[in-house]
Amino acid sequence: MNNSERHIITNLFSKKSMIALLEEETNDKLKLLIASHLQENGLTLSEAYEYLYKRLVKEYRNEYVYKNAIAEKIVKGRHKMANVAYFTEFRVRKSIADCVVVNGYSTAYEIKTEFDTFYRLKHQLQSYKQVFEKVNIVVPESKLLKLKKEVDDNIGILVLTDRYTFEEVQQSSIHTDSLQHDLVFGCLNKNEVFDIILTYFGELPQEKPAFVRNKCRKMFETLPKEVVNFEFKKALKQRENYSKNKETLSKFPNSLLSLICTSNFSKQNCGIMLNRLEQQLS
Repeated sequence: MNNSERHIITNLFSKKSMIALLEEETNDKLKLLIASHLQENGLTLSEAYEYLYKRLVKEYRNEYVYKNAIAEKIVKGRHKMANVAYFTEFRVRKSIADCVVVNGYSTAYEIKTEFDTFYRLKHQLQSYKQVFEKVNIVVPESKLLKLKKEVDDNIGILVLTDRYTFEEVQQSSIHTDSLQHDLVFGCLNKNEVFDIILTYFGELPQEKPAFVRNKCRKMFETLPKEVVNFEFKKALKQRENYSKNKETLSKFPNSLLSLICTSNFSKQNCGIMLNRLEQQLS
């Protein structure tokens, strides 16, 4: 796979490409582009995406491959998409966790592909430990020995093997004791904050609008860490719970799972995309 193919095929696994499925004109252009990178004929668009994804897995394991492996093997495979939340690019102050999965535990996943360095890794991990119960680093086998020299034994290590399976090399400790109220607070939106304040204090602060969030933060910081952790997980699950859309999401090819789960398409648009994915490429 040359650099041009890498660029084009990587861009096919994007929200922009999924949006293109929804319009006849852009859908036709998308199908022509995909067909030009296939070595097999008579495939549906869904089969073509699976084919191209296998090429990425084999020839160019970029960040999307790792994110999608987490969605496919952990969110769908382990948790069966029941009572689970899955996020990509989750901001924690100045750091961004590549993936976050919330089920029984809240878990941050930091991905380091063969193309990445460990620059800023320790700072990233420290931030994640102050928000999430578990923290895992996901790497290829080629980076494992170097990674072990970089991280403490309380950080989980997962290897995405050559067989496209996860091998747990080191299990993450539970980091609830390291939780920092202000970092968790910064991850919550206004409605989530208000719900928590109303639950534990009975009313919102009587302040001018410009000062309400700051007063809520001070009230939030008085809550026990166990309560903050519980409410944080509850809020994220309510924000992104796939149980109600499990049947629809399971119809998409596995190669698109991470993308579809994090793109917030309506049920109607998902139906349109599923129909388009079953169209045969000419």
